[in-house]
Amino acid sequence: MAREHLDGVPFRDWSRKAQLRALRSAARIALVDFGYRGAQLDLVEFEFNATFRVTTKRGERFAMRLNINSTGDAEQVEAETAWVAALAEETDVLLPLPQPTASGDRMALVWFDPLRRDVPIVLYSWLGGRHLNDGS
Repeated sequence: MAREHLDGVPFRDWSRKAQLRALRSAARIALVDFGYRGAQLDLVEFEFNATFRVTTKRGERFAMRLNINSTGDAEQVEAETAWVAALAEETDVLLPLPQPTASGDRMALVWFDPLRRDVPIVLYSWLGGRHLNDGS
């Protein structure tokens, strides 16, 4: 599968700014699928996959992960979210909960032209906390 855009440049070779612009566009499409059109997106992490903090107009916060580099397909992402939901329901472990799309699915599949494929996008409840520095 080619990981190129229409102009032939692989996504991994795009500038970070261009990559983030494309990722935000895909995330905005997913926001509609999850019923949060117009929510604020703040980048949390972009190394392997991309994670955005979503803040809705009512102040609700979520974590949205775009699975752009995972080798797992939509079926595997669905299994992951089912497993996390089951752990949260059946244990006392504090976990981010998968949020359903407006149609009740555990993920949105959004066409991501730079990779020429659908990208599974999941939305989890936000767990507050602080980042720990490496080596501290």
